[in-house]
Amino acid sequence: MVHHTSSRPSNRLGKRSFVPRVLREWAYAGFTFDVLGATVSLLATGEVPLGALAPLIVLGLIVLSYRGWHERELRHEGAAHNRPQAPSQSAGQPASTALIG
Repeated sequence: MVHHTSSRPSNRLGKRSFVPRVLREWAYAGFTFDVLGATVSLLATGEVPLGALAPLIVLGLIVLSYRGWHERELRHEGAAHNRPQAPSQSAGQPASTALIG
């Protein structure tokens, strides 16, 4: 089976991303750990629970960003795998002559 790469750019600037997918996944995980740590720290120091709401709002934005990025990745991969393959024989020619000429 031949896998075709997509000629469609993966971002709005028209260039492919140079950041590997695994690195992006870990970046999102790192931001999540950081924000959760900030929330726990605020609550542990006696901050009112409403004061710990700000990091949780930021966490919500991180989750929305991750989901959007992940859906675009899946859509991009699906488009690359669902592209029609070039026919193995020319249109209108029998299979035996397509191999010869």
